[in-house]
Amino acid sequence: MLAVCAALTACAGDKEISVGEARPEARKVGIAWKPRQAVNPAQWPNACDLVSSKEIKAILPQGKLGQPWSQRVVVEPSDSVGPGGTGRAANGQCTYMVELSHRSGKAMYRVNQLSIRIEGVGDPALVTKFFARTKKNEQSPEEDNGVDIPGTDACFVHDTSKLEPRSVVCRRGPLMFTVSTGTWNVDTVVTQTRIIPAVIQTVAAKV
Repeated sequence: MLAVCAALTACAGDKEISVGEARPEARKVGIAWKPRQAVNPAQWPNACDLVSSKEIKAILPQGKLGQPWSQRVVVEPSDSVGPGGTGRAANGQCTYMVELSHRSGKAMYRVNQLSIRIEGVGDPALVTKFFARTKKNEQSPEEDNGVDIPGTDACFVHDTSKLEPRSVVCRRGPLMFTVSTGTWNVDTVVTQTRIIPAVIQTVAAKV
């Protein structure tokens, strides 16, 4: 393997980081929905069931993973997919801490944060409309921040700048979700073209 930050590698400082392909487990989250209705957040799947530690490890084989933790998501009427879609999802967001080597040797630069957040669940027709409305609100009239990621119905970059997208929103059938990075010390180009898409493909395969 060449010591460069190329197609199958990323960089964390001057350290080479291997990036693997998405390897989704053969299981589904089993989302039940009704026509013309949203699924109440209390009945949403656990976001940590959308991507397992094993699946993250397949994408970042050199990463040392801590235990993922769930976070509550509160859905207000303005953020709801449709009727019945407001409330609280106790496990609507899941965050993984991934430790990767860094040239500085300092712990603060080895820690990387990756999150999967459920944005809405319901009738796919409602999810499609909600996605389109959200996308429109996140971009100026003259731009299109949509991105094509295999396995999804549609995705867009949530950030206002395409230079360093750290958050991508996607929909797949009855599920709309976001994959984002918080503290992140890995090469931006490889993150946006390989790491985040691989996580998204893994999530989409569960639906």
